[in-house]
Amino acid sequence: MTNERLRRVLNSATSRLAADGADAYRLSMEIAWGIINSAHGGSEEHVGDGYVLWMEISDLVDAPDGPQSHALCRQVAESAAAAWDSIDQSNPERVSDYFSRWSPRGGNDWLSAQNLS
Repeated sequence: MTNERLRRVLNSATSRLAADGADAYRLSMEIAWGIINSAHGGSEEHVGDGYVLWMEISDLVDAPDGPQSHALCRQVAESAAAAWDSIDQSNPERVSDYFSRWSPRGGNDWLSAQNLS
C-alpha cells in the first residue's frame, strides 16, 4: 500500500507548484525533505525514490556540473507533479510505475527520458 503521508506530501507540493510565483527550486528541496520525514518511524515504499527524484530536480539549479537553470527546474518539477496528479494514487501498481518512470537512478539520461532536456 502506498504511504499515505508520502501521498499527502506530493499532493500538497503539486498544488503549491501550481501557485503563481512558487519557487520550484526551494519547493523541490522541501518536497525531498518532506518525503524523508513522511517515513519517520518506519520503512516506507517509494520514500527513497521520491527523495532522490526531488533532490535531482533541485540539482538542476545547484549542482556544480548541472545546468544551473531555474527555468528547467520549474519545467521538470511541474512535469513530475502533473504526472503524479494524473495517476490513480490509490493503485500501488500505478504509483510504482510513476516512480519507475521518473527515477533518476536509471542513469544520467533520466531527464531525456521525460522529453524535457
